[in-house]
Amino acid sequence: MEKAVRNTAPKNGFKLSDTSEENLAAVRDYLFSINGRATSHTKTDLSAIVEVAEIAEAELDRAEVAKAARVGCLAVQCDGGAGRKSYQYAQTVTLLRLRRFAEGWRLMEARRAESRPLEPTIFEVSIPAKYIYQLRIKATMGFTALPKKVAA
Repeated sequence: MEKAVRNTAPKNGFKLSDTSEENLAAVRDYLFSINGRATSHTKTDLSAIVEVAEIAEAELDRAEVAKAARVGCLAVQCDGGAGRKSYQYAQTVTLLRLRRFAEGWRLMEARRAESRPLEPTIFEVSIPAKYIYQLRIKATMGFTALPKKVAA
């Protein structure tokens, strides 16, 4: 009897740090059920998702988010469209939603999406609000606003 292909992620997601054959096969089957026959511009295995998680972790480092505050952070990634306008049709891509747990990132959801030519790649990392405030302070440090009469 064949094992049924899962088309939903487990409640707590797939552990990206788990490289057992069972987890690799489960992620591959899950992505196959999402993407169908599309393979060119889609995520098809765990290594591609781990790369996205590494980029998200680097973004958290850049934002100087404390290790303890990283739990619960979210990352969303979806590849952009073709770089040429002459490519007329939408491409099937994979939209990934990752969540940071204490032991690392997990794949919470993947969806099939379409990307049109020249659309940018979507990559967003959600962090705690206090770190957003700190980033704003650092970005504007050394700058002051002009008086309204001068600015106009």
